[in-house]
Amino acid sequence: MPISSSALFHFTNNIEKFQSIISNGFRVNVSIETNSILKGRNKHAKFALAIPMVCFCDIPISLVKNHVKIYGGRTPFGLGLSRAWGIKNCSPVIYSDPDGPFRDSTATASMAFKDLLATETLSAFTESAYRRDYIEIYTSFRNEVEKQIVLKADLYFKPIVGDYNYGGAFKSSEPKFPDYTFYDEREWRYIPGKIERLPYYGDLSFWRKRAGFLPEQNIENFFTKYVWEFHKNKRDLYGKFENLKFESTDIEYIIVDTDETLKQIIKWLLSADNESTIGGNTLKNRDDIYLLISKLISYENIQNNIFAN
Repeated sequence: MPISSSALFHFTNNIEKFQSIISNGFRVNVSIETNSILKGRNKHAKFALAIPMVCFCDIPISLVKNHVKIYGGRTPFGLGLSRAWGIKNCSPVIYSDPDGPFRDSTATASMAFKDLLATETLSAFTESAYRRDYIEIYTSFRNEVEKQIVLKADLYFKPIVGDYNYGGAFKSSEPKFPDYTFYDEREWRYIPGKIERLPYYGDLSFWRKRAGFLPEQNIENFFTKYVWEFHKNKRDLYGKFENLKFESTDIEYIIVDTDETLKQIIKWLLSADNESTIGGNTLKNRDDIYLLISKLISYENIQNNIFAN
């Protein structure tokens, strides 16, 4: 059995969000990713970066059970888009260990380019390269702007294994999935092309090192303000990017939670008119609705007839 799928799947646990995706396309979410892309000279610092993206998994429908438990919950809804559409709009992420040879070499190269771009003698090169390949990331601390520059390619890195906490970075509570194997997700990622700045922040130990001359209470107060600003900057990213669109012919699978919900979705699709949209595009031919109905399958059916075998 192949381990790659003919379709890329995106799951949610909310029927309203699911219907919105079918009608309007994928809304660009902002994910907090904890990674080593900013290590550089701060070798042991941990950083979180807020990245606008839409995520998909490259997992055959017969093997999505564990993935659905996390992203679909008890009421899973999923959309499978063709692999051709995925290749055109997305890219597989690159899994690597933060201390492994590949990640270490790319971090070194990124820091070298940052130093190169900082030189006044290469200002013209800086401008052209910055627009094409670089993103400025920022936050505030002591009323100053801390700036770093990362390669856009760095936004596609992900650790092989790590603590997974549903969008929470550096939480004091235990992670929901400690030592989670991200590699099993076979993630593909859409990231908008026009990104100028992204918010990031380091953990408390990083700021203790940076501001070690301050009393502990002051450092914690700074950190609290710093985290608040990070989340404000993260919220400001929402709505800045257009939805990721697709055509009705790009859809390979429409997965709903139960057979009963399947009937509901069929009625909803049949209610489409000439002003309706599919994937953010105007419905060109109402007969396409019947094609979409043919793509419907319930997760209840998948459990009983695919997982059971």
